[in-house]
Amino acid sequence: MIYWYLSILISCIQQILWINFTRENRTVSAHKKAKSKSITRNDVAERAGVSSATVSRVFNVPQTVNLDKREAVFAAAKQLGYRPNKSASALRRNGTGIITLVEFKKPERSYYWGDIPNFTWFYADIVRGITEKLDSTMYSLNIETVHTEESLKNAAEVSDGLICYDVDMPEEAEAVKKLGIPYILAHHTRDFSGFNRCSTDNFAGGRVQAETLFRMGAARPAYITGFTEEVMPHKERLEGFMDCWLNTGSSEPIVINCRPGREGGESVAGHVAHLLKTGICDGIAAVNDITLIGLLKVLSGKHNGLVDDALPLCGYDAVPFRDLLPYTFASVDISPRALYARAAEILVNKLVSPKRDTGETSEVFAPSLSPSN
Repeated sequence: MIYWYLSILISCIQQILWINFTRENRTVSAHKKAKSKSITRNDVAERAGVSSATVSRVFNVPQTVNLDKREAVFAAAKQLGYRPNKSASALRRNGTGIITLVEFKKPERSYYWGDIPNFTWFYADIVRGITEKLDSTMYSLNIETVHTEESLKNAAEVSDGLICYDVDMPEEAEAVKKLGIPYILAHHTRDFSGFNRCSTDNFAGGRVQAETLFRMGAARPAYITGFTEEVMPHKERLEGFMDCWLNTGSSEPIVINCRPGREGGESVAGHVAHLLKTGICDGIAAVNDITLIGLLKVLSGKHNGLVDDALPLCGYDAVPFRDLLPYTFASVDISPRALYARAAEILVNKLVSPKRDTGETSEVFAPSLSPSN
């Protein structure tokens, strides 16, 4: 009898499991069928409460549609999972549908900040900014590293437009301009008159560093830098710092040169420690965060008591891993993600303008302070 009850129980359990399995599969099947139905431009138009033609204009010539309708279309497209057919749109425009992010290799330089391993986050940040902006357009992103003018021409041939990363030499700017296609240069390009550019202001960033140390109570800081004759951003940051500081009426800062980077910061730690111990300087700024981190690593390890929350410190670049360090410092943030997103937006607007915009475009992003935590 027991076995009979057990067999009935097992049979009931099997039936329940089978019913649930069938129900789940029907749900999955129905979901798949729903997903298999392609979301069209008309679906987005209906959800957004606009015409199908308006949806098309939002993705092709967004500046011709008012902001409220653009936002409604983008929201509807996101809710429905709609992604426009960028290849088909490119064919209609007789273009490639590709915007290329161009990075110039700089192997001839004795120093280039982009070669410092700890700066790889910066490139990832700017790529994210560009892709987030292009996702709502009919353009796809291509990435190229160019070594010669010939490789630059090859990149241009498959592109509707170029976003040029970290252009800091007139020769690079001229090579891009003479290609004859829409472009935007970024980000050390503030003084590149005659070119389309989206720039950071290194001089203003240096002033932010000086203002920060002065506000924190420093009377005579040390400024750690290097290659100021070769690297214009370094020169401009130092000039901005000195210009602001000397206007405070305080003692002239002590400029210490090294090879910027972690090892460079470590190499001048002994000298800086002496200046701090003897009271010759009472605050530190550096041309970038990685240099300051190298310096503070040695100071906090070999010279106990020199680095504390009371010591005025300011770096540059606002590296995202400062929160993981055993010491804190303020830093100048150039907002690379937002800067390159804006560069992409400027370029797209040039590309989709009914009358191709051939005028010079220049926008400057003012750096801001990222305070210590």
